Amino acid sequence: MSNWIDNVPPYPWDLLIAQQLKERLVATFGEPDRIRQLTRSAGAPDSSKIAFSKSPDEIWVDVLDLAATEGSLRTLLSYIVDKERVAPTVVAFIEELLEADGRTGEFIDVLASKRPDLKEGLAVLRDIAATPPGTLEQPAPNSTEPLPPIHAPDIWKEAFVVRGGRVAYASPDTTYDALEERLSKAQKSLLIAMYEFTSQPVKNLVLKAVERGVKTTLLIDAQYLSDTRKAFLAELRQDGIEVVEAPSGGRNRMFAFYHPKIIIIDEIWVLIQTGNLTPTSVPAPPERAGNRDVGIALESAELAQYFGRLLGYDKRLLAQVVASGSSGRPKEDRKYPIYEPVPTFPMLRIGIDSRPDQTPPPAEQPIRILPVHAPDNYPTYVSQLLISSRSSIDIVAPFLHPSERSPTLQQLLNTIKTTRFQNPGLRVRLILGWLDARRSLEMLRSCCGWLSTNDIRILNPRSGLNLTSKLLIVDQRVSLVTSANWSEPGITKNREIGVMVDSPVFAAWYGKYFETDWDNGLKADAAMGPDEQ
Repeated sequence: MSNWIDNVPPYPWDLLIAQQLKERLVATFGEPDRIRQLTRSAGAPDSSKIAFSKSPDEIWVDVLDLAATEGSLRTLLSYIVDKERVAPTVVAFIEELLEADGRTGEFIDVLASKRPDLKEGLAVLRDIAATPPGTLEQPAPNSTEPLPPIHAPDIWKEAFVVRGGRVAYASPDTTYDALEERLSKAQKSLLIAMYEFTSQPVKNLVLKAVERGVKTTLLIDAQYLSDTRKAFLAELRQDGIEVVEAPSGGRNRMFAFYHPKIIIIDEIWVLIQTGNLTPTSVPAPPERAGNRDVGIALESAELAQYFGRLLGYDKRLLAQVVASGSSGRPKEDRKYPIYEPVPTFPMLRIGIDSRPDQTPPPAEQPIRILPVHAPDNYPTYVSQLLISSRSSIDIVAPFLHPSERSPTLQQLLNTIKTTRFQNPGLRVRLILGWLDARRSLEMLRSCCGWLSTNDIRILNPRSGLNLTSKLLIVDQRVSLVTSANWSEPGITKNREIGVMVDSPVFAAWYGKYFETDWDNGLKADAAMGPDEQ
Protein backbone atom coordinates (compact mmCIF):
# COMPACT_ATOMS: atom_id res chain seq x y z
CA MET A 1 0.00 0.00 0.00
CA SER A 2 1.44 3.36 -1.00
CA ASN A 3 1.04 6.65 0.82
CA TRP A 4 -0.78 9.79 -0.32
CA ILE A 5 2.15 10.96 -2.46
CA ASP A 6 1.41 8.16 -4.91
CA ASN A 7 -2.33 8.78 -5.01
CA VAL A 8 -4.04 10.20 -8.06
CA PRO A 9 -4.37 14.01 -8.45
CA PRO A 10 -5.29 16.59 -7.47
CA TYR A 11 -2.87 17.53 -4.72
CA PRO A 12 -4.49 16.81 -1.31
CA TRP A 13 -4.62 20.33 0.11
CA ASP A 14 -7.09 19.15 2.77
CA LEU A 15 -4.33 17.13 4.48
CA LEU A 16 -2.35 19.01 7.14
CA ILE A 17 0.84 17.13 6.24
CA ALA A 18 0.44 18.17 2.61
CA GLN A 19 0.03 21.79 3.66
CA GLN A 20 3.11 21.54 5.87
CA LEU A 21 5.13 20.20 2.94
CA LYS A 22 4.34 23.34 0.95
CA GLU A 23 5.25 25.56 3.91
CA ARG A 24 8.62 23.80 4.30
CA LEU A 25 9.37 24.09 0.59
CA VAL A 26 8.52 27.81 0.62
CA ALA A 27 10.82 28.35 3.61
CA THR A 28 13.62 26.32 1.99
CA PHE A 29 13.33 27.42 -1.67
CA GLY A 30 11.99 30.93 -1.16
CA GLU A 31 13.15 32.50 -4.42
CA PRO A 32 11.46 32.03 -7.83
CA ASP A 33 14.85 31.42 -9.44
CA ARG A 34 15.65 28.66 -6.94
CA ILE A 35 12.32 26.98 -7.60
CA ARG A 36 12.85 27.20 -11.36
CA GLN A 37 16.35 25.73 -11.06
CA LEU A 38 15.11 22.95 -8.80
CA THR A 39 12.24 21.86 -11.04
CA ARG A 40 14.42 22.00 -14.15
CA SER A 41 17.16 19.95 -12.51
CA ALA A 42 14.70 17.42 -11.15
CA GLY A 43 12.82 17.25 -14.44
CA ALA A 44 9.62 17.24 -12.42
CA PRO A 45 7.17 18.69 -12.86
CA ASP A 46 7.36 20.27 -16.33
CA SER A 47 8.81 23.69 -15.49
CA SER A 48 7.62 25.16 -18.81
CA LYS A 49 4.06 25.00 -17.48
CA ILE A 50 4.77 27.07 -14.34
CA ALA A 51 4.52 30.87 -14.10
CA PHE A 52 7.59 31.87 -12.09
CA SER A 53 6.56 35.52 -11.97
CA LYS A 54 4.31 34.81 -8.99
CA SER A 55 5.26 34.85 -5.31
CA PRO A 56 7.14 31.79 -3.95
CA ASP A 57 4.03 30.76 -2.03
CA GLU A 58 1.91 30.79 -5.20
CA ILE A 59 4.61 29.10 -7.27
CA TRP A 60 4.81 26.19 -4.86
CA VAL A 61 1.04 25.70 -5.03
CA ASP A 62 1.35 25.46 -8.84
CA VAL A 63 4.38 23.18 -8.62
CA LEU A 64 2.69 20.73 -6.24
CA ASP A 65 -0.60 20.76 -8.15
CA LEU A 66 1.18 20.13 -11.44
CA ALA A 67 3.42 17.44 -9.91
CA ALA A 68 0.33 15.66 -8.59
CA THR A 69 -1.32 15.85 -12.00
CA GLU A 70 1.80 14.54 -13.75
CA GLY A 71 2.46 11.91 -11.12
CA SER A 72 5.92 13.36 -10.59
CA LEU A 73 5.67 14.47 -6.95
CA ARG A 74 7.73 11.52 -5.70
CA THR A 75 10.39 12.26 -8.34
CA LEU A 76 10.66 15.88 -7.22
CA LEU A 77 10.91 15.05 -3.52
CA SER A 78 13.36 12.20 -4.12
CA TYR A 79 15.56 14.63 -6.03
CA ILE A 80 15.54 17.05 -3.07
CA VAL A 81 16.55 14.25 -0.68
CA ASP A 82 19.20 12.97 -3.09
CA LYS A 83 20.74 16.15 -4.48
CA GLU A 84 19.81 19.32 -2.63
CA ARG A 85 21.76 20.57 0.35
CA VAL A 86 18.94 21.51 2.68
CA ALA A 87 18.40 21.48 6.44
CA PRO A 88 18.39 17.97 7.97
CA THR A 89 14.91 18.47 9.38
CA VAL A 90 13.58 19.11 5.87
CA VAL A 91 15.25 15.98 4.56
CA ALA A 92 13.87 13.94 7.47
CA PHE A 93 10.39 15.32 6.92
CA ILE A 94 10.38 14.56 3.18
CA GLU A 95 11.88 11.12 3.77
CA GLU A 96 9.06 10.39 6.20
CA LEU A 97 6.48 11.42 3.59
CA LEU A 98 8.07 9.17 1.02
CA GLU A 99 7.88 6.09 3.22
CA ALA A 100 5.22 3.57 2.28
CA ASP A 101 2.92 2.34 5.08
CA GLY A 102 4.79 4.53 7.56
CA ARG A 103 7.74 2.10 7.92
CA THR A 104 10.74 4.15 9.02
CA GLY A 105 13.69 3.91 6.72
CA GLU A 106 11.93 2.00 3.94
CA PHE A 107 12.52 4.64 1.30
CA ILE A 108 16.11 5.12 2.45
CA ASP A 109 16.73 1.40 2.05
CA VAL A 110 15.27 1.43 -1.46
CA LEU A 111 17.34 4.47 -2.40
CA ALA A 112 20.47 2.89 -0.92
CA SER A 113 20.02 -0.20 -3.09
CA LYS A 114 19.86 1.97 -6.20
CA ARG A 115 22.57 4.47 -5.23
CA PRO A 116 25.41 2.78 -3.30
CA ASP A 117 27.47 5.93 -3.82
CA LEU A 118 25.17 7.69 -1.35
CA LYS A 119 25.92 5.26 1.46
CA GLU A 120 27.51 7.79 3.81
CA GLY A 121 24.83 10.42 3.32
CA LEU A 122 22.03 7.89 3.67
CA ALA A 123 23.49 6.70 6.97
CA VAL A 124 23.08 10.25 8.26
CA LEU A 125 19.50 10.28 7.01
CA ARG A 126 18.75 7.11 8.96
CA ASP A 127 20.02 8.77 12.13
CA ILE A 128 17.78 11.80 11.74
CA ALA A 129 14.73 10.09 10.25
CA ALA A 130 13.12 9.76 13.68
CA THR A 131 13.50 13.47 14.47
CA PRO A 132 9.98 14.95 14.70
CA PRO A 133 9.70 17.92 12.34
CA GLY A 134 8.36 21.31 13.44
CA THR A 135 5.54 22.99 11.61
CA LEU A 136 7.89 25.34 9.78
CA GLU A 137 11.58 25.41 9.03
CA GLN A 138 13.83 27.17 11.53
CA PRO A 139 16.16 29.92 10.30
CA ALA A 140 19.55 28.94 8.99
CA PRO A 141 22.42 29.76 11.40
CA ASN A 142 24.32 32.98 10.69
CA SER A 143 22.03 33.91 7.80
CA THR A 144 22.42 37.53 6.80
CA GLU A 145 18.90 37.86 5.40
CA PRO A 146 15.47 37.30 6.98
CA LEU A 147 13.34 34.33 6.05
CA PRO A 148 11.20 34.97 2.97
CA PRO A 149 7.63 35.78 4.02
CA ILE A 150 5.19 32.95 3.38
CA HIS A 151 2.08 34.33 5.08
CA ALA A 152 0.15 37.03 3.18
CA PRO A 153 3.32 38.14 1.33
CA ASP A 154 1.69 41.33 0.05
CA ILE A 155 1.38 42.90 3.51
CA TRP A 156 5.04 42.21 4.30
CA LYS A 157 6.05 44.65 1.56
CA GLU A 158 5.47 47.33 4.22
CA ALA A 159 7.60 45.54 6.83
CA PHE A 160 10.89 46.65 8.37
CA VAL A 161 13.89 44.34 8.47
CA VAL A 162 15.36 44.46 11.98
CA ARG A 163 19.02 43.50 12.21
CA GLY A 164 19.75 44.96 15.65
CA GLY A 165 19.01 43.62 19.11
CA ARG A 166 15.75 41.78 19.79
CA VAL A 167 14.29 40.76 23.14
CA ALA A 168 11.10 38.89 23.97
CA TYR A 169 9.77 39.15 27.53
CA ALA A 170 6.66 38.32 29.51
CA SER A 171 4.83 39.08 32.74
CA PRO A 172 5.01 38.35 35.51
CA ASP A 173 8.44 36.81 34.83
CA THR A 174 10.69 39.28 33.02
CA THR A 175 8.86 42.47 31.97
CA TYR A 176 10.37 44.58 34.74
CA ASP A 177 13.83 43.18 33.96
CA ALA A 178 13.48 44.09 30.28
CA LEU A 179 12.27 47.62 31.08
CA GLU A 180 15.02 48.13 33.66
CA GLU A 181 17.70 47.02 31.21
CA ARG A 182 16.59 49.38 28.47
CA LEU A 183 15.46 52.39 30.53
CA SER A 184 18.68 52.40 32.54
CA LYS A 185 20.60 52.89 29.28
CA ALA A 186 18.48 55.75 27.92
CA GLN A 187 20.64 58.77 27.05
CA LYS A 188 18.61 61.27 25.03
CA SER A 189 14.87 60.71 24.90
CA LEU A 190 11.92 58.67 26.11
CA LEU A 191 8.55 58.72 24.34
CA ILE A 192 5.92 56.70 26.20
CA ALA A 193 2.32 56.09 25.08
CA MET A 194 0.25 54.18 27.61
CA TYR A 195 -3.31 53.55 28.73
CA GLU A 196 -2.31 53.35 32.41
CA PHE A 197 0.85 54.26 34.29
CA THR A 198 0.76 53.60 38.05
CA SER A 199 3.89 51.54 38.72
CA GLN A 200 6.17 53.24 41.24
CA PRO A 201 9.20 51.03 40.39
CA VAL A 202 8.87 51.90 36.68
CA LYS A 203 8.36 55.55 37.61
CA ASN A 204 11.64 55.41 39.53
CA LEU A 205 13.41 54.05 36.44
CA VAL A 206 11.98 56.87 34.33
CA LEU A 207 12.92 59.54 36.90
CA LYS A 208 16.51 58.27 36.98
CA ALA A 209 16.58 58.80 33.22
CA VAL A 210 15.19 62.33 33.66
CA GLU A 211 17.95 63.05 36.20
CA ARG A 212 20.47 62.04 33.52
CA GLY A 213 19.00 64.69 31.23
CA VAL A 214 16.79 62.39 29.16
CA LYS A 215 13.88 64.31 27.63
CA THR A 216 10.72 62.39 28.50
CA THR A 217 7.17 62.65 27.13
CA LEU A 218 4.16 60.58 28.24
CA LEU A 219 0.94 60.29 26.23
CA ILE A 220 -1.77 58.74 28.40
CA ASP A 221 -5.52 58.11 28.42
CA ALA A 222 -7.32 60.49 30.77
CA GLN A 223 -10.87 59.14 30.88
CA TYR A 224 -11.00 57.31 34.18
CA LEU A 225 -8.51 58.97 36.49
CA SER A 226 -9.00 58.50 40.21
CA ASP A 227 -7.58 61.10 42.58
CA THR A 228 -4.64 58.79 43.21
CA ARG A 229 -3.84 58.56 39.53
CA LYS A 230 -4.24 62.28 38.99
CA ALA A 231 -1.75 62.83 41.79
CA PHE A 232 0.63 60.32 40.19
CA LEU A 233 0.56 62.22 36.88
CA ALA A 234 0.97 65.54 38.71
CA GLU A 235 4.12 64.19 40.32
CA LEU A 236 5.46 63.20 36.91
CA ARG A 237 4.91 66.74 35.66
CA GLN A 238 6.64 68.20 38.71
CA ASP A 239 9.61 65.94 38.05
CA GLY A 240 10.07 67.35 34.56
CA ILE A 241 8.10 64.89 32.43
CA GLU A 242 5.86 66.25 29.68
CA VAL A 243 2.46 64.62 30.24
CA VAL A 244 -0.07 64.82 27.41
CA GLU A 245 -3.53 63.59 28.40
CA ALA A 246 -5.49 61.98 25.59
CA PRO A 247 -9.12 63.17 25.55
CA SER A 248 -10.70 59.85 24.68
CA GLY A 249 -14.34 58.81 24.66
CA GLY A 250 -17.44 60.92 24.25
CA ARG A 251 -18.49 63.05 21.30
CA ASN A 252 -15.84 64.64 19.10
CA ARG A 253 -13.07 62.58 20.60
CA MET A 254 -10.26 61.17 18.52
CA PHE A 255 -10.36 57.65 19.92
CA ALA A 256 -12.77 55.68 22.07
CA PHE A 257 -9.77 54.83 24.24
CA TYR A 258 -6.13 55.80 24.01
CA HIS A 259 -4.88 52.26 24.57
CA PRO A 260 -1.29 51.77 23.26
CA LYS A 261 1.54 50.28 25.30
CA ILE A 262 4.76 51.47 23.67
CA ILE A 263 8.07 53.02 24.75
CA ILE A 264 10.58 54.55 22.30
CA ILE A 265 14.08 55.02 23.72
CA ASP A 266 16.71 57.31 22.15
CA GLU A 267 14.88 57.06 18.82
CA ILE A 268 16.38 53.59 18.30
CA TRP A 269 14.79 51.09 20.71
CA VAL A 270 11.07 50.27 20.49
CA LEU A 271 9.34 48.36 23.28
CA ILE A 272 5.80 47.15 22.57
CA GLN A 273 3.84 45.11 25.08
CA THR A 274 0.33 43.93 25.86
CA GLY A 275 0.24 45.26 29.42
CA ASN A 276 0.23 48.72 30.96
CA LEU A 277 2.84 50.16 33.31
CA THR A 278 0.98 49.00 36.41
CA PRO A 279 2.08 46.96 39.45
CA THR A 280 0.23 43.92 38.15
CA SER A 281 1.51 44.02 34.57
CA VAL A 282 5.07 44.99 35.56
CA PRO A 283 5.66 43.33 38.95
CA ALA A 284 9.08 44.28 40.28
CA PRO A 285 11.18 41.78 42.20
CA PRO A 286 10.67 40.13 44.58
CA GLU A 287 6.94 40.39 43.66
CA ARG A 288 6.18 38.01 40.78
CA ALA A 289 2.40 37.82 40.86
CA GLY A 290 0.04 39.75 38.65
CA ASN A 291 -0.99 39.70 35.02
CA ARG A 292 -0.03 37.45 32.13
CA ASP A 293 1.41 39.74 29.45
CA VAL A 294 4.03 39.56 26.71
CA GLY A 295 6.27 42.13 25.07
CA ILE A 296 9.03 42.68 22.54
CA ALA A 297 11.97 45.10 22.40
CA LEU A 298 13.48 45.92 19.00
CA GLU A 299 16.62 47.88 18.14
CA SER A 300 15.77 49.68 14.90
CA ALA A 301 16.09 53.39 14.13
CA GLU A 302 13.72 52.98 11.17
CA LEU A 303 11.03 51.33 13.29
CA ALA A 304 11.51 53.92 16.05
CA GLN A 305 11.12 56.71 13.48
CA TYR A 306 7.93 55.13 12.13
CA PHE A 307 6.25 54.85 15.53
CA GLY A 308 7.71 58.21 16.60
CA ARG A 309 5.93 59.88 13.68
CA LEU A 310 2.70 58.08 14.56
CA LEU A 311 2.84 59.23 18.19
CA GLY A 312 3.91 62.71 17.10
CA TYR A 313 0.79 62.85 14.94
CA ASP A 314 -1.30 61.80 17.97
CA LYS A 315 0.38 64.40 20.17
CA ARG A 316 -0.32 67.26 17.77
CA LEU A 317 -3.97 66.29 17.42
CA LEU A 318 -4.42 65.74 21.15
CA ALA A 319 -3.16 69.26 21.78
CA GLN A 320 -5.97 70.59 19.57
CA VAL A 321 -8.75 68.85 21.47
CA VAL A 322 -9.97 70.29 24.77
CA ALA A 323 -10.43 67.50 27.33
CA SER A 324 -13.75 67.20 29.13
CA GLY A 325 -13.66 67.54 32.87
CA SER A 326 -14.89 63.99 33.46
CA SER A 327 -14.09 62.74 36.93
CA GLY A 328 -14.55 59.18 35.74
CA ARG A 329 -14.72 56.09 37.89
CA PRO A 330 -11.75 54.99 39.99
CA LYS A 331 -9.84 51.96 38.76
CA GLU A 332 -7.85 50.19 41.43
CA ASP A 333 -4.99 47.80 40.76
CA ARG A 334 -5.69 44.27 41.96
CA LYS A 335 -3.23 41.64 43.11
CA TYR A 336 -3.91 37.94 42.93
CA PRO A 337 -2.35 35.42 45.31
CA ILE A 338 -0.39 32.58 43.81
CA TYR A 339 -1.83 29.16 44.62
CA GLU A 340 -0.15 26.97 42.01
CA PRO A 341 2.83 28.76 40.41
CA VAL A 342 3.30 28.08 36.70
CA PRO A 343 6.69 27.65 34.99
CA THR A 344 8.73 30.75 34.19
CA PHE A 345 11.18 31.34 31.35
CA PRO A 346 14.16 33.67 30.82
CA MET A 347 14.00 36.43 28.26
CA LEU A 348 14.80 35.64 24.64
CA ARG A 349 17.79 37.80 23.75
CA ILE A 350 19.18 38.07 20.21
CA GLY A 351 21.98 40.39 19.15
CA ILE A 352 22.62 41.31 22.80
CA ASP A 353 25.25 39.88 25.14
CA SER A 354 23.67 37.14 27.24
CA ARG A 355 23.82 37.33 31.00
CA PRO A 356 26.03 34.91 32.99
CA ASP A 357 23.00 32.96 34.20
CA GLN A 358 21.59 32.49 30.70
CA THR A 359 22.43 30.26 27.80
CA PRO A 360 24.06 31.87 24.74
CA PRO A 361 21.62 33.76 22.52
CA PRO A 362 20.23 32.01 19.41
CA ALA A 363 21.97 32.44 16.07
CA GLU A 364 21.41 35.93 14.78
CA GLN A 365 19.22 36.39 11.73
CA PRO A 366 17.39 39.55 10.69
CA ILE A 367 13.63 39.43 11.10
CA ARG A 368 10.74 41.23 9.44
CA ILE A 369 8.62 43.50 11.63
CA LEU A 370 5.30 44.85 10.37
CA PRO A 371 3.72 47.75 12.30
CA VAL A 372 0.06 47.01 13.03
CA HIS A 373 -2.03 49.74 14.62
CA ALA A 374 -5.68 50.61 15.07
CA PRO A 375 -7.79 52.16 13.84
CA ASP A 376 -5.61 52.35 10.71
CA ASN A 377 -4.51 48.94 9.39
CA TYR A 378 -5.28 46.34 12.07
CA PRO A 379 -8.38 44.69 10.49
CA THR A 380 -6.79 44.46 7.03
CA TYR A 381 -3.42 43.05 8.09
CA VAL A 382 -4.78 40.62 10.67
CA SER A 383 -7.46 39.36 8.26
CA GLN A 384 -4.84 38.65 5.57
CA LEU A 385 -2.63 36.88 8.08
CA LEU A 386 -5.51 34.65 9.20
CA ILE A 387 -6.44 33.81 5.60
CA SER A 388 -2.86 32.67 4.94
CA SER A 389 -2.74 30.30 7.93
CA ARG A 390 -2.33 26.63 7.11
CA SER A 391 -1.63 24.64 10.26
CA SER A 392 -2.43 26.57 13.45
CA ILE A 393 -3.97 29.73 14.89
CA ASP A 394 -3.36 30.38 18.60
CA ILE A 395 -5.12 33.37 20.18
CA VAL A 396 -4.73 34.85 23.66
CA ALA A 397 -7.44 37.36 24.62
CA PRO A 398 -8.64 38.64 28.01
CA PHE A 399 -12.20 38.59 26.62
CA LEU A 400 -14.06 38.15 23.35
CA HIS A 401 -17.54 39.63 22.85
CA PRO A 402 -18.77 39.03 19.29
CA SER A 403 -22.25 40.32 18.51
CA GLU A 404 -24.23 42.10 15.80
CA ARG A 405 -22.84 45.34 17.24
CA SER A 406 -19.29 44.27 16.37
CA PRO A 407 -19.28 43.68 12.60
CA THR A 408 -15.50 43.99 12.13
CA LEU A 409 -14.80 41.55 14.94
CA GLN A 410 -17.38 39.18 13.48
CA GLN A 411 -15.64 39.46 10.12
CA LEU A 412 -12.30 38.42 11.65
CA LEU A 413 -13.94 35.44 13.34
CA ASN A 414 -15.67 34.49 10.09
CA THR A 415 -12.29 34.65 8.38
CA ILE A 416 -11.01 32.01 10.80
CA LYS A 417 -14.16 29.95 10.21
CA THR A 418 -13.76 30.08 6.43
CA THR A 419 -10.03 29.34 6.56
CA ARG A 420 -10.66 26.36 8.81
CA PHE A 421 -13.37 25.08 6.50
CA GLN A 422 -10.97 25.24 3.56
CA ASN A 423 -8.24 23.57 5.63
CA PRO A 424 -9.89 20.97 7.87
CA GLY A 425 -6.55 20.22 9.53
CA LEU A 426 -6.18 23.82 10.74
CA ARG A 427 -5.91 23.86 14.55
CA VAL A 428 -7.56 26.83 16.26
CA ARG A 429 -7.02 27.43 19.98
CA LEU A 430 -8.21 30.29 22.17
CA ILE A 431 -7.16 31.19 25.73
CA LEU A 432 -9.50 33.57 27.58
CA GLY A 433 -9.19 35.41 30.88
CA TRP A 434 -11.05 34.03 33.89
CA LEU A 435 -12.49 37.39 35.00
CA ASP A 436 -14.78 37.54 31.96
CA ALA A 437 -15.03 33.84 31.12
CA ARG A 438 -18.78 33.45 31.58
CA ARG A 439 -19.81 36.32 29.31
CA SER A 440 -17.18 35.52 26.64
CA LEU A 441 -18.21 31.86 26.47
CA GLU A 442 -21.90 32.70 26.24
CA MET A 443 -21.33 35.18 23.40
CA LEU A 444 -19.03 32.77 21.57
CA ARG A 445 -21.66 30.04 21.79
CA SER A 446 -24.22 32.38 20.27
CA CYS A 447 -22.14 33.50 17.31
CA CYS A 448 -19.48 30.86 16.73
CA GLY A 449 -20.97 27.40 16.86
CA TRP A 450 -18.11 26.16 14.69
CA LEU A 451 -15.72 26.82 17.60
CA SER A 452 -15.77 23.77 19.87
CA THR A 453 -15.35 24.00 23.63
CA ASN A 454 -12.29 21.80 23.08
CA ASP A 455 -10.76 24.75 21.21
CA ILE A 456 -11.00 27.02 24.27
CA ARG A 457 -9.19 27.19 27.60
CA ILE A 458 -9.64 29.61 30.49
CA LEU A 459 -6.50 30.90 32.20
CA ASN A 460 -6.47 29.04 35.50
CA PRO A 461 -7.16 31.50 38.36
CA ARG A 462 -5.16 29.24 40.66
CA SER A 463 -2.05 30.32 38.77
CA GLY A 464 -2.35 33.66 40.53
CA LEU A 465 -2.38 35.39 37.13
CA ASN A 466 -4.93 37.65 35.51
CA LEU A 467 -4.93 37.63 31.72
CA THR A 468 -4.26 40.94 29.99
CA SER A 469 -2.08 39.60 27.17
CA LYS A 470 -3.15 40.14 23.55
CA LEU A 471 -1.25 37.64 21.43
CA LEU A 472 -1.76 35.86 18.10
CA ILE A 473 0.56 33.09 16.79
CA VAL A 474 0.02 31.71 13.28
CA ASP A 475 1.61 28.47 12.06
CA GLN A 476 4.34 28.73 14.72
CA ARG A 477 5.91 31.34 12.46
CA VAL A 478 4.24 34.78 12.77
CA SER A 479 3.44 36.44 16.12
CA LEU A 480 1.28 39.51 16.69
CA VAL A 481 2.08 41.36 19.93
CA THR A 482 -0.39 44.20 20.39
CA SER A 483 -2.24 46.40 22.83
CA ALA A 484 -5.51 45.76 20.97
CA ASN A 485 -8.17 43.53 22.47
CA TRP A 486 -10.39 41.39 20.24
CA SER A 487 -13.21 43.92 20.48
CA GLU A 488 -14.88 46.33 18.07
CA PRO A 489 -13.42 49.44 19.74
CA GLY A 490 -10.04 47.72 20.06
CA ILE A 491 -9.68 47.14 16.33
CA THR A 492 -11.66 50.05 14.85
CA LYS A 493 -11.94 52.97 17.31
CA ASN A 494 -9.07 53.00 19.81
CA ARG A 495 -5.49 54.01 19.28
CA GLU A 496 -3.72 50.64 19.54
CA ILE A 497 -0.15 49.73 18.62
CA GLY A 498 1.46 46.40 17.88
CA VAL A 499 3.84 44.53 15.59
CA MET A 500 3.74 41.34 13.53
CA VAL A 501 6.96 39.40 13.99
CA ASP A 502 7.92 37.00 11.20
CA SER A 503 10.23 34.67 13.11
CA PRO A 504 9.91 31.00 14.10
CA VAL A 505 12.29 31.71 17.00
CA PHE A 506 10.05 34.37 18.52
CA ALA A 507 6.92 32.34 17.77
CA ALA A 508 8.43 29.39 19.62
CA TRP A 509 9.32 31.58 22.60
CA TYR A 510 5.84 33.09 22.89
CA GLY A 511 4.49 29.61 22.20
CA LYS A 512 6.07 28.32 25.41
CA TYR A 513 3.83 30.65 27.38
CA PHE A 514 0.82 29.70 25.29
CA GLU A 515 1.41 25.99 25.83
CA THR A 516 1.99 26.50 29.56
CA ASP A 517 -1.25 28.42 30.02
CA TRP A 518 -3.12 26.02 27.73
CA ASP A 519 -1.94 22.93 29.58
CA ASN A 520 -2.75 24.47 32.97
CA GLY A 521 -5.97 26.12 31.79
CA LEU A 522 -9.54 25.17 32.60
CA LYS A 523 -11.59 23.53 29.89
CA ALA A 524 -14.31 25.82 28.57
CA ASP A 525 -17.16 23.43 29.36
CA ALA A 526 -16.03 23.28 32.98
CA ALA A 527 -15.26 26.96 33.50
CA MET A 528 -18.01 29.55 33.62
CA GLY A 529 -16.26 32.15 35.74
CA PRO A 530 -14.17 32.59 38.88
CA ASP A 531 -17.22 32.45 41.15
CA GLU A 532 -17.60 28.78 40.29
CA GLN A 533 -14.02 27.77 40.97
